[in-house]
Amino acid sequence: MGPSFYGSGNVESTEQKGPIVPSVMNASPEMETSTLPTGNQITESVQITHTLRKWRNMLINKIDLVRAEWETQKSAARNELASADEYLQKNVFTDTHENQELLVPSTILSLGAFFSGRVLSNPLNWGSKKNILAGRPSLLGKVCTSIPARLLLPIALASTVFYQLTPVTAVNVVDTIQKDVLPKPVVDDCRRLWNEYYVHGLAKATRSLSTNCNDQLQKGVRFVRESINNALN
Repeated sequence: MGPSFYGSGNVESTEQKGPIVPSVMNASPEMETSTLPTGNQITESVQITHTLRKWRNMLINKIDLVRAEWETQKSAARNELASADEYLQKNVFTDTHENQELLVPSTILSLGAFFSGRVLSNPLNWGSKKNILAGRPSLLGKVCTSIPARLLLPIALASTVFYQLTPVTAVNVVDTIQKDVLPKPVVDDCRRLWNEYYVHGLAKATRSLSTNCNDQLQKGVRFVRESINNALN
């Protein structure tokens, strides 16, 4: 039988005797050996263990601080929402009938009026120059697509619809904004401009024009009746 290149086939198991950690390290003051409840002994570095324990405590403290801050902010947010709800119920939503029957449809219709105003003030809907197939915009189109109209028309339509359907809530909203949101000088200036240009300006001119038209119409009717009466007599 030829020689075997793999040996005799009897593999002897080698067992390492003695401690895994060298005795030099065990004797070092930087190392500490302790026995676990299972009976196993562990050797650890005092400095590394101290550093890891310090980092762990810092991380736990940070997590506790973040958790406490989160709970504080949640509590503050709940208090703010409760205060806002109480304020709105006391100052804005004071009419029970409007709150139960009219507020939701009024809000939906007001949104529809707002988007209708956006459509009316869009230059593309009035023959804008960007649209090649469209003609030149009319005078009404130029008025509706002007910058003031594009800013005010949607708000004016939405406000009008909301006021017509829920007048008490609309008045409360305006009063609340004037009292608690806007500065007093701004409110005074707005009231002065409103009285000057609308109450004593546009509204007064409109009433005067309506009165004059009514008077002229009455005079015309009277003249026609007198003319017919004179012709018959």
